[in-house]
Amino acid sequence: MNLYYDEFWIDYYKEWQHLNVQSNSEAQQAFYLEHADDFLTSYAVTHPEEDIAESWTFFILSPKQSNDTIAQKKQNFFYQFPELVETRTEILKNLLTEAKKD
Repeated sequence: MNLYYDEFWIDYYKEWQHLNVQSNSEAQQAFYLEHADDFLTSYAVTHPEEDIAESWTFFILSPKQSNDTIAQKKQNFFYQFPELVETRTEILKNLLTEAKKD
């Protein structure tokens, strides 16, 4: 989490805190619109932990991105860790196995 925070949140965390984005839905919407290329979903602006969770979900369920935007870099962040790439592969295999059962 610290590596993710240092790479993606350190530059706008003070602004995020000042605007009270975590607790204020209007501030969340405004912050997201101002930084739309930096987040994979509007929900991701609610907290750094939610941002990493959304990025993790996209990493698991979507193909690798081109790194043109910060949001794409967040999704691709996990590829630098071989153990997470292996975990992704296992999750996808298990999802496919379960989907075939239905």
